Amino acid sequence: MDIVILYDQMGLSPAQIVEELPTISLSDVHSALAYYYDHVDEIQDDIRENAEVAERLRSRFPSSLPGK
Repeated sequence: MDIVILYDQMGLSPAQIVEELPTISLSDVHSALAYYYDHVDEIQDDIRENAEVAERLRSRFPSSLPGK
């Protein structure tokens, strides 16, 4: 999902993704994107679900930093 978000939502190229995540290779990025395109609905659902969970947690446990 991280690769998909960097590529699809943030507009990074595969080479830029490798720069951001140096522990993976260019072929890893292309393999992840190939898997994504074979399972778009499933992965998009997972991304949405993770975003919803994060939002629920943010509302339940607000940051104390803005008040400081």
